[in-house]
Amino acid sequence: MTFTSLWAKKGISSSWLRIWGAAIIWLAFPAMAAKPVTLGIVEQVTTAPVSWYSGTVHSPQQAKLSMEATGRLITVADFGQVVKKGDVLAKVDAEALVLQLKIEQLKLKKAKAYVEHYAVELNRLEQLGRNMNVSETDRDKASHELAVRRYELENARLQVSLLKDQLARTTLRAPFDGTVNTVYLREGEYVSRGEAMLHLVNTRQQEIRLQAPISIAAKLERNSSFVITAGALEFEATLSTVGASADVKSRLLELRLLPQGQTLVIGQPVRVAIPERYTVEGVMVPHDAIVTNAQGKVMFVVNRDESEQARVKAIPVEILYGVDGHVVVKADVAIGKEIVIRGATGLSDGQKVEVTATRS
Repeated sequence: MTFTSLWAKKGISSSWLRIWGAAIIWLAFPAMAAKPVTLGIVEQVTTAPVSWYSGTVHSPQQAKLSMEATGRLITVADFGQVVKKGDVLAKVDAEALVLQLKIEQLKLKKAKAYVEHYAVELNRLEQLGRNMNVSETDRDKASHELAVRRYELENARLQVSLLKDQLARTTLRAPFDGTVNTVYLREGEYVSRGEAMLHLVNTRQQEIRLQAPISIAAKLERNSSFVITAGALEFEATLSTVGASADVKSRLLELRLLPQGQTLVIGQPVRVAIPERYTVEGVMVPHDAIVTNAQGKVMFVVNRDESEQARVKAIPVEILYGVDGHVVVKADVAIGKEIVIRGATGLSDGQKVEVTATRS
Protein backbone atom coordinates (compact mmCIF):
# COMPACT_ATOMS: atom_id res chain seq x y z
CA MET A 1 0.00 0.00 0.00
CA THR A 2 1.38 3.39 -0.97
CA PHE A 3 1.57 6.52 1.21
CA THR A 4 -1.00 8.26 -0.99
CA SER A 5 -3.50 5.37 -0.88
CA LEU A 6 -3.11 5.27 2.88
CA TRP A 7 -4.13 8.91 3.27
CA ALA A 8 -6.81 8.42 0.57
CA LYS A 9 -8.49 5.87 2.78
CA LYS A 10 -8.62 8.56 5.46
CA GLY A 11 -10.41 10.89 3.08
CA ILE A 12 -7.46 13.20 2.20
CA SER A 13 -7.07 13.89 -1.51
CA SER A 14 -3.79 13.91 -3.41
CA SER A 15 -4.24 17.62 -4.20
CA TRP A 16 -4.06 18.55 -0.57
CA LEU A 17 -1.03 16.32 -0.13
CA ARG A 18 0.76 18.17 -2.91
CA ILE A 19 -0.01 21.55 -1.32
CA TRP A 20 1.23 20.39 2.08
CA GLY A 21 4.37 18.99 0.56
CA ALA A 22 5.17 22.23 -1.20
CA ALA A 23 4.66 24.14 2.03
CA ILE A 24 6.99 21.82 3.93
CA ILE A 25 9.68 22.22 1.27
CA TRP A 26 9.30 26.04 1.28
CA LEU A 27 9.59 26.20 5.09
CA ALA A 28 12.51 23.80 5.21
CA PHE A 29 14.60 25.53 2.55
CA PRO A 30 14.07 29.32 2.77
CA ALA A 31 17.63 29.98 1.63
CA MET A 32 16.77 28.50 -1.77
CA ALA A 33 14.73 31.67 -2.58
CA ALA A 34 16.57 34.89 -3.53
CA LYS A 35 15.81 37.56 -0.97
CA PRO A 36 15.03 41.06 -2.33
CA VAL A 37 17.56 43.64 -1.12
CA THR A 38 18.65 47.23 -1.77
CA LEU A 39 22.33 47.88 -2.38
CA GLY A 40 24.65 50.76 -1.56
CA ILE A 41 28.27 51.60 -2.34
CA VAL A 42 31.20 51.57 0.08
CA GLU A 43 32.81 55.03 0.28
CA GLN A 44 36.23 56.01 1.55
CA VAL A 45 36.35 58.75 4.17
CA THR A 46 39.13 60.64 5.93
CA THR A 47 37.49 62.62 8.67
CA ALA A 48 36.99 62.92 12.39
CA PRO A 49 33.86 62.55 14.49
CA VAL A 50 32.33 65.86 15.51
CA SER A 51 30.17 67.11 18.33
CA TRP A 52 27.78 70.03 17.97
CA TYR A 53 27.93 72.84 20.50
CA SER A 54 25.62 75.79 20.96
CA GLY A 55 27.05 79.26 20.46
CA THR A 56 25.86 82.85 20.23
CA VAL A 57 26.76 85.72 17.92
CA HIS A 58 28.31 88.64 19.82
CA SER A 59 29.82 91.98 18.92
CA PRO A 60 33.27 92.51 20.45
CA GLN A 61 32.60 96.25 20.23
CA GLN A 62 29.55 97.17 22.29
CA ALA A 63 29.13 99.38 25.34
CA LYS A 64 26.59 100.72 27.80
CA LEU A 65 27.36 104.44 27.72
CA SER A 66 26.88 106.80 30.67
CA MET A 67 26.75 110.58 30.99
CA GLU A 68 29.70 112.27 32.65
CA ALA A 69 27.65 115.27 33.74
CA THR A 70 24.53 115.91 35.77
CA GLY A 71 21.56 117.85 34.43
CA ARG A 72 18.49 117.90 32.20
CA LEU A 73 18.76 116.12 28.87
CA ILE A 74 18.14 118.29 25.82
CA THR A 75 19.26 115.84 23.10
CA VAL A 76 19.13 112.01 22.95
CA ALA A 77 19.79 109.70 19.97
CA ASP A 78 16.94 107.49 18.76
CA PHE A 79 16.67 103.73 19.06
CA GLY A 80 18.14 102.06 15.97
CA GLN A 81 20.04 105.18 14.91
CA VAL A 82 23.25 104.40 13.03
CA VAL A 83 26.12 106.64 14.14
CA LYS A 84 29.77 107.22 13.34
CA LYS A 85 32.58 107.60 15.84
CA GLY A 86 32.38 111.10 17.33
CA ASP A 87 28.71 111.70 16.55
CA VAL A 88 26.61 113.29 19.31
CA LEU A 89 24.46 110.78 21.19
CA ALA A 90 23.14 112.94 24.04
CA LYS A 91 23.50 116.42 25.53
CA VAL A 92 22.84 117.87 28.96
CA ASP A 93 21.70 121.47 29.46
CA ALA A 94 25.02 123.30 30.02
CA GLU A 95 23.85 126.93 30.20
CA ALA A 96 25.09 127.40 33.78
CA LEU A 97 28.51 126.03 32.87
CA VAL A 98 28.72 128.33 29.85
CA LEU A 99 28.07 131.34 32.10
CA GLN A 100 30.61 130.11 34.66
CA LEU A 101 33.17 129.70 31.89
CA LYS A 102 32.64 133.30 30.79
CA ILE A 103 33.20 134.48 34.37
CA GLU A 104 36.43 132.50 34.66
CA GLN A 105 37.64 133.79 31.30
CA LEU A 106 37.15 137.36 32.59
CA LYS A 107 39.13 136.46 35.72
CA LEU A 108 41.85 135.13 33.44
CA LYS A 109 42.01 138.43 31.55
CA LYS A 110 42.15 140.34 34.85
CA ALA A 111 45.00 138.13 36.08
CA LYS A 112 46.89 138.73 32.83
CA ALA A 113 46.46 142.50 33.27
CA TYR A 114 47.81 142.38 36.82
CA VAL A 115 50.84 140.41 35.72
CA GLU A 116 51.57 142.82 32.89
CA HIS A 117 51.18 145.81 35.26
CA TYR A 118 53.48 144.45 37.98
CA ALA A 119 56.02 143.33 35.42
CA VAL A 120 56.23 146.92 34.13
CA GLU A 121 56.33 148.30 37.67
CA LEU A 122 59.13 145.99 38.71
CA ASN A 123 61.12 146.92 35.62
CA ARG A 124 60.65 150.63 36.43
CA LEU A 125 61.78 150.20 40.04
CA GLU A 126 64.86 148.23 38.96
CA GLN A 127 65.88 151.08 36.65
CA LEU A 128 65.39 153.62 39.45
CA GLY A 129 67.34 151.40 41.79
CA ARG A 130 70.41 151.66 39.61
CA ASN A 131 70.45 155.42 40.36
CA MET A 132 69.73 154.80 44.05
CA ASN A 133 66.32 156.56 43.68
CA VAL A 134 64.26 153.71 45.19
CA SER A 135 64.74 151.51 48.19
CA GLU A 136 65.54 147.80 48.08
CA THR A 137 62.37 147.14 50.05
CA ASP A 138 60.15 148.67 47.33
CA ARG A 139 61.80 146.52 44.69
CA ASP A 140 61.40 143.34 46.75
CA LYS A 141 57.76 144.19 47.40
CA ALA A 142 57.13 144.68 43.63
CA SER A 143 58.93 141.41 42.80
CA HIS A 144 56.84 139.54 45.37
CA GLU A 145 53.63 141.08 44.07
CA LEU A 146 54.51 140.04 40.49
CA ALA A 147 55.17 136.44 41.60
CA VAL A 148 51.80 136.29 43.39
CA ARG A 149 49.98 137.70 40.34
CA ARG A 150 51.65 135.08 38.12
CA TYR A 151 50.34 132.32 40.42
CA GLU A 152 46.88 133.87 40.19
CA LEU A 153 47.19 133.90 36.39
CA GLU A 154 48.11 130.22 36.29
CA ASN A 155 45.20 129.41 38.61
CA ALA A 156 42.81 131.32 36.34
CA ARG A 157 44.06 129.36 33.34
CA LEU A 158 43.48 126.07 35.17
CA GLN A 159 39.94 127.16 36.14
CA VAL A 160 39.13 127.91 32.51
CA SER A 161 40.55 124.55 31.40
CA LEU A 162 38.55 122.76 34.08
CA LEU A 163 35.29 124.39 33.01
CA LYS A 164 35.97 123.63 29.37
CA ASP A 165 36.47 119.99 30.30
CA GLN A 166 33.23 119.97 32.31
CA LEU A 167 31.43 121.60 29.42
CA ALA A 168 32.74 118.96 27.00
CA ARG A 169 31.46 116.21 29.30
CA THR A 170 27.89 117.50 28.95
CA THR A 171 27.94 116.00 25.45
CA LEU A 172 28.02 112.21 25.02
CA ARG A 173 29.71 111.17 21.78
CA ALA A 174 29.92 107.76 20.08
CA PRO A 175 33.24 106.07 20.94
CA PHE A 176 32.98 103.89 17.81
CA ASP A 177 30.78 103.29 14.75
CA GLY A 178 27.60 101.46 15.65
CA THR A 179 23.84 101.30 16.12
CA VAL A 180 21.91 102.53 19.15
CA ASN A 181 20.42 99.35 20.56
CA THR A 182 18.83 100.65 23.78
CA VAL A 183 17.82 104.11 25.03
CA TYR A 184 17.37 104.36 28.81
CA LEU A 185 16.42 108.06 29.18
CA ARG A 186 14.73 110.60 26.90
CA GLU A 187 14.84 114.37 26.36
CA GLY A 188 13.61 116.36 29.34
CA GLU A 189 14.56 113.75 31.92
CA TYR A 190 17.17 114.40 34.58
CA VAL A 191 20.36 112.38 34.41
CA SER A 192 23.02 111.94 37.08
CA ARG A 193 26.71 111.59 36.45
CA GLY A 194 27.56 107.97 35.71
CA GLU A 195 23.95 106.98 34.95
CA ALA A 196 23.47 104.68 31.92
CA MET A 197 22.11 106.46 28.88
CA LEU A 198 22.48 104.27 25.79
CA HIS A 199 23.61 100.85 24.63
CA LEU A 200 25.71 101.09 21.46
CA VAL A 201 26.58 98.03 19.33
CA ASN A 202 28.89 97.76 16.35
CA THR A 203 27.03 95.20 14.23
CA ARG A 204 29.77 95.11 11.60
CA GLN A 205 32.21 93.44 13.98
CA GLN A 206 30.94 89.98 14.89
CA GLU A 207 32.24 86.88 16.61
CA ILE A 208 30.76 83.59 17.77
CA ARG A 209 31.25 82.63 21.41
CA LEU A 210 30.74 79.16 22.86
CA GLN A 211 31.85 76.89 25.68
CA ALA A 212 33.67 73.60 24.98
CA PRO A 213 35.22 70.88 27.18
CA ILE A 214 38.88 71.32 28.11
CA SER A 215 39.79 67.97 26.50
CA ILE A 216 38.65 69.25 23.11
CA ALA A 217 39.27 72.98 23.30
CA ALA A 218 42.88 72.61 24.47
CA LYS A 219 43.79 70.68 21.28
CA LEU A 220 42.35 73.22 18.86
CA GLU A 221 44.72 75.41 16.88
CA ARG A 222 44.21 79.07 16.17
CA ASN A 223 42.82 79.87 12.69
CA SER A 224 41.28 76.37 12.42
CA SER A 225 38.03 76.31 10.43
CA PHE A 226 34.73 74.95 11.74
CA VAL A 227 31.32 74.36 10.19
CA ILE A 228 28.59 76.62 11.58
CA THR A 229 24.84 76.30 11.13
CA ALA A 230 22.32 79.05 11.82
CA GLY A 231 18.91 77.66 10.94
CA ALA A 232 19.09 76.60 7.29
CA LEU A 233 22.27 78.63 6.75
CA GLU A 234 25.61 76.80 6.76
CA PHE A 235 29.00 78.51 6.62
CA GLU A 236 32.51 78.40 8.11
CA ALA A 237 34.20 80.30 10.92
CA THR A 238 37.84 80.45 12.03
CA LEU A 239 39.04 80.12 15.60
CA SER A 240 40.44 83.44 16.82
CA THR A 241 40.76 83.01 20.59
CA VAL A 242 40.78 80.23 23.19
CA GLY A 243 40.13 81.21 26.81
CA ALA A 244 43.14 81.19 29.12
CA SER A 245 41.32 79.32 31.90
CA ALA A 246 38.26 77.12 32.26
CA ASP A 247 35.22 77.77 34.40
CA VAL A 248 35.81 76.12 37.79
CA LYS A 249 32.27 74.70 37.91
CA SER A 250 31.54 73.61 34.35
CA ARG A 251 35.18 72.86 33.37
CA LEU A 252 34.49 74.50 30.01
CA LEU A 253 36.74 76.82 28.03
CA GLU A 254 35.41 79.78 26.07
CA LEU A 255 36.09 79.79 22.33
CA ARG A 256 35.69 82.75 19.99
CA LEU A 257 35.31 82.32 16.25
CA LEU A 258 35.15 84.78 13.37
CA PRO A 259 32.38 84.05 10.82
CA GLN A 260 33.59 84.05 7.22
CA GLY A 261 31.56 85.92 4.61
CA GLN A 262 28.38 86.12 6.68
CA THR A 263 26.57 88.96 8.41
CA LEU A 264 24.49 87.63 11.29
CA VAL A 265 22.24 89.13 13.95
CA ILE A 266 23.87 89.97 17.28
CA GLY A 267 22.47 87.51 19.82
CA GLN A 268 21.56 84.93 17.15
CA PRO A 269 22.01 81.28 18.27
CA VAL A 270 24.24 79.04 16.15
CA ARG A 271 25.55 75.47 16.21
CA VAL A 272 29.27 74.74 15.91
CA ALA A 273 30.73 71.41 14.76
CA ILE A 274 33.97 70.64 16.63
CA PRO A 275 36.07 67.50 15.98
CA GLU A 276 36.25 65.20 19.00
CA ARG A 277 39.60 63.65 18.15
CA TYR A 278 42.20 63.42 15.44
CA THR A 279 41.34 62.45 11.87
CA VAL A 280 40.98 58.73 11.13
CA GLU A 281 40.72 56.76 7.89
CA GLY A 282 37.95 54.27 7.27
CA VAL A 283 35.02 53.45 5.02
CA MET A 284 31.59 55.00 5.30
CA VAL A 285 28.41 53.01 4.84
CA PRO A 286 24.73 53.63 5.64
CA HIS A 287 23.84 52.81 9.23
CA ASP A 288 21.28 50.17 8.12
CA ALA A 289 24.04 48.17 6.40
CA ILE A 290 25.35 47.02 9.79
CA VAL A 291 23.59 44.06 11.40
CA THR A 292 24.40 41.82 14.34
CA ASN A 293 24.56 38.04 14.03
CA ALA A 294 26.49 35.16 15.58
CA GLN A 295 29.75 36.64 14.23
CA GLY A 296 29.08 40.00 15.85
CA LYS A 297 28.62 43.17 13.82
CA VAL A 298 28.81 42.49 10.10
CA MET A 299 27.81 43.90 6.76
CA PHE A 300 26.99 41.88 3.67
CA VAL A 301 29.05 42.38 0.52
CA VAL A 302 27.47 41.35 -2.79
CA ASN A 303 29.39 39.14 -5.22
CA ARG A 304 28.12 38.05 -8.63
CA ASP A 305 28.92 34.77 -10.39
CA GLU A 306 29.27 34.17 -14.15
CA SER A 307 25.50 34.05 -14.54
CA GLU A 308 25.19 37.41 -12.76
CA GLN A 309 23.51 35.71 -9.82
CA ALA A 310 24.10 37.86 -6.71
CA ARG A 311 25.19 36.22 -3.47
CA VAL A 312 26.22 37.83 -0.19
CA LYS A 313 29.25 37.40 2.02
CA ALA A 314 29.36 38.54 5.66
CA ILE A 315 32.27 40.89 6.49
CA PRO A 316 33.06 41.67 10.17
CA VAL A 317 33.26 45.40 10.92
CA GLU A 318 34.47 47.68 13.71
CA ILE A 319 32.34 50.79 14.09
CA LEU A 320 34.40 53.94 14.63
CA TYR A 321 31.66 56.57 14.82
CA GLY A 322 28.44 57.70 13.21
CA VAL A 323 27.64 60.83 11.21
CA ASP A 324 24.41 61.93 9.47
CA GLY A 325 22.77 58.50 9.14
CA HIS A 326 26.05 56.80 8.17
CA VAL A 327 28.74 55.01 10.11
CA VAL A 328 32.48 55.03 9.58
CA VAL A 329 33.88 51.54 10.05
CA LYS A 330 37.06 49.52 9.75
CA ALA A 331 36.47 46.51 7.51
CA ASP A 332 38.26 44.34 4.94
CA VAL A 333 36.27 45.64 1.99
CA ALA A 334 37.24 47.45 -1.20
CA ILE A 335 36.11 51.01 -1.93
CA GLY A 336 33.23 51.02 -4.40
CA LYS A 337 32.08 47.52 -3.44
CA GLU A 338 28.33 46.87 -3.37
CA ILE A 339 26.81 46.13 0.05
CA VAL A 340 23.31 45.39 1.28
CA ILE A 341 21.73 48.42 2.94
CA ARG A 342 18.09 47.23 3.02
CA GLY A 343 17.06 43.66 3.79
CA ALA A 344 20.31 42.62 5.53
CA THR A 345 18.51 41.23 8.58
CA GLY A 346 18.29 37.43 8.44
CA LEU A 347 20.82 37.02 5.61
CA SER A 348 23.41 34.28 5.82
CA ASP A 349 26.75 33.69 4.09
CA GLY A 350 26.35 32.62 0.46
CA GLN A 351 22.63 33.34 0.29
CA LYS A 352 21.19 34.45 -3.04
CA VAL A 353 19.71 37.93 -3.21
CA GLU A 354 17.60 39.78 -5.71
CA VAL A 355 18.68 43.38 -6.22
CA THR A 356 15.65 45.65 -6.29
CA ALA A 357 17.51 48.98 -6.20
CA THR A 358 20.98 50.47 -5.87
CA ARG A 359 21.64 53.74 -4.04
CA SER A 360 24.78 55.82 -4.44
